[in-house]
Amino acid sequence: MDQPTTSGWPARNEERFQALMRLEDNPLAGHVRTAPKDDLPDSVLARAYRELWLAGRFEMANAVANRLFGGRPDLDSGEAEPEYMRWLLVTAYAYARKSPSREGPDLYQSTLRQILRALRGSQGAQAHTAWRSFCYDRLNDAWRERTRKDPVMVELEKEDPSSRQPLMLVDQAIEYPWQGSVAPDHEEELTAFLQDRLRAKAKDPLVAEIGLDQFFGDPSPIDVRDPERPDRVPLTERLNLGRFQVRRRKDKARLILKLALEEWTEHNPRP
Repeated sequence: MDQPTTSGWPARNEERFQALMRLEDNPLAGHVRTAPKDDLPDSVLARAYRELWLAGRFEMANAVANRLFGGRPDLDSGEAEPEYMRWLLVTAYAYARKSPSREGPDLYQSTLRQILRALRGSQGAQAHTAWRSFCYDRLNDAWRERTRKDPVMVELEKEDPSSRQPLMLVDQAIEYPWQGSVAPDHEEELTAFLQDRLRAKAKDPLVAEIGLDQFFGDPSPIDVRDPERPDRVPLTERLNLGRFQVRRRKDKARLILKLALEEWTEHNPRP
């Protein structure tokens, strides 16, 4: 039986974490990318991400985040199914069903952003010792941020998404795509760069308008007005579009931002 440390964290996980942190960049990146899941528990990756980020090893921190929050391709569908965090995606869907104006994928992405921010701050100091509770708290934070309401009560892992949702790497999936891949003092510069690229590359001006609304700042509801925030007009009503038309343009905006982020990364490989 694995004996806990004084913090309650299993001693074997402490050993795994210390071994990981002793690796130089190239071996570390390779190990994080290819090691079996059983050899890299989620709490070990979470602690490694925090320590690497605080040590200024941003590229390695991103590699760890991509493994923790990303997915491995499914052999049948080719989609990247969440490897570690499917339980949180399931819970986000259950939350979203309590509010018709919010969708599971969007709430999940907001939660990932909250987790990354918290791991880099004081809240993340002991996150590895109670990883799921920590993530659940960040889901509650994301719910409050998006709805301005107290969190709903749902049971973890009780419900399953109605369809399998592909999960992109963290620097593509989070609503603010650069949160996991740029130092805080560069966020303003990168934000301006991505907004400029979105405006320039979007052939349909509605793609740019929807992208700027959904991926920067406080997003508007897609198709249902929030009674708690009647001033926030749904995009379908404001733009005279159907829900599918809005979602399709949002996906196009996401792709433009993904390519722009790759362009930024090529010219700014380190935060």
